[in-house]
Amino acid sequence: MDDYRLRFRGVTFAEYAIGHVTRHLGDKLLVDIDEAAVLSYQSSRLKELAAPKSVNEEVRFLLTMMEQQGDVIRASLRKKKKLKLPTRRKIGKAYDADETHRMGQLSRKSRSPHIYLALTMALNAGMRDAETKSLQWGRVHLDKRYLQVGKSKTNAGDGRTIPINSILYQAKDC
Repeated sequence: MDDYRLRFRGVTFAEYAIGHVTRHLGDKLLVDIDEAAVLSYQSSRLKELAAPKSVNEEVRFLLTMMEQQGDVIRASLRKKKKLKLPTRRKIGKAYDADETHRMGQLSRKSRSPHIYLALTMALNAGMRDAETKSLQWGRVHLDKRYLQVGKSKTNAGDGRTIPINSILYQAKDC
């Protein structure tokens, strides 16, 4: 993990994935992990209702850590078309106008005064979830009507500026 942290930014998911791998296979020696163990791992995680995409990533981490032995298992499973579990193609859908309006009404009635502002930002700023959650007031420039993203998923996203549209600007007063 130390080496991974130096090379990549998405350490949180890596730690999450390795946690599951360790929980299921942590009592096995490296030489005991074979194709059957990987297939059993996939089945166990699916029984826990893990998403196939997550299981695929966890297996990728496992096989990468196993180095050459992992490469052999990966090649064999790929040949048998059992390496990756099928995932959904449809990622999500856009909210229609009625859904957006209802969410806005419900968020205004919330006991938390921040729900409406957070929803409005999510719908109007085009920021990733983590970017929205980590936004700091020092990066919001209401006078010039823009906000600046701090740390982002990609290097290109770090520090980018996002204009504050009229809907988002009015939400500050709610």
